[in-house]
Amino acid sequence: MRHAGKSVILFACLGASSFQYAHGAYPERPIRVVVPYVPGGNIDITARTIAPGMSAELGQQVVIDNRGGANGSVGQALVSNAPADGYTLVLTSISALVTTPALSGQFDYDAMKHFSPITMVTRVPIIMVVRLGLPARNVKEFITLAKSQPEKFIMASVGTGSAGHLTGVLFQTLTGTKLTHVSYKGAGQAHLDVLSGQVDVYFDQLSSAMSLIRAERLRVLAVLTRSRSAEIPDVPTMEEAGVAGCESGITSGLLAPARTPAAIVGKLRDAIVKVLRTTSVRESFARLGAEAVESTPQEFTQFLRTDTERWTKVIQLTGVKPN
Repeated sequence: MRHAGKSVILFACLGASSFQYAHGAYPERPIRVVVPYVPGGNIDITARTIAPGMSAELGQQVVIDNRGGANGSVGQALVSNAPADGYTLVLTSISALVTTPALSGQFDYDAMKHFSPITMVTRVPIIMVVRLGLPARNVKEFITLAKSQPEKFIMASVGTGSAGHLTGVLFQTLTGTKLTHVSYKGAGQAHLDVLSGQVDVYFDQLSSAMSLIRAERLRVLAVLTRSRSAEIPDVPTMEEAGVAGCESGITSGLLAPARTPAAIVGKLRDAIVKVLRTTSVRESFARLGAEAVESTPQEFTQFLRTDTERWTKVIQLTGVKPN
């Protein structure tokens, strides 16, 4: 029995040292970061902005792999089923991660169960813009106008269930207004119809509308974040404008498959935070209308939980269905 006990102890020690060695060597090969959208969008640009710095910090190439489809769900599902070894990650929009399964109920992954959050990366505010000819100079006047003629005013979005659409739904729920929703295939066409006067209001990403705002071709009524944006400091938050609880933005974050070892998650998080704190990266994000954010895995998990609860409630209460 004594010999058996010694053998067990020796085996345990060898196993522990082997585990420690294996994870101490991470990463030993290139790391793939899946972007679940086509090239050229905000999330893709974000990934390509931080990838060189990540490569330098980790000592291995970080490769961006675009896997667009189903509002991010194709790429997200791919990563949720990948080995939990730190070599396949996903950089995605948190709103898409939590709302797409809630909208359809058809995807076999859960944001809270099938991923190991690493850190949030960027945040882009959602803003409320209206056409210049609309007789509403602020949110209060818009609410009064919309209530006076229910369903007359057109609200654009880039798809049913998109962040902009759900934000508009939340706004209507909180203010008692009723708008007519029109879904577009992309922000470009939605912008054109706002500019031409065919659309009245659009809950848009600040980064997407920035050039039109600077050219004074759109009127911004509010920014839907807790604090004002440095890019448009004169624009009030939605809470300052009188609508509490209407907060929304596009937050991106990096996640690994569930059960990825904490040591790997920690090493990735430390590397990314160093990259996010560099002046060049922060300036690159600012040009997109985004700000760099960082979090611990625990803070990111709580953010996911809160966001999931909030948007699932909005979807359930309003009966929003995907296209």
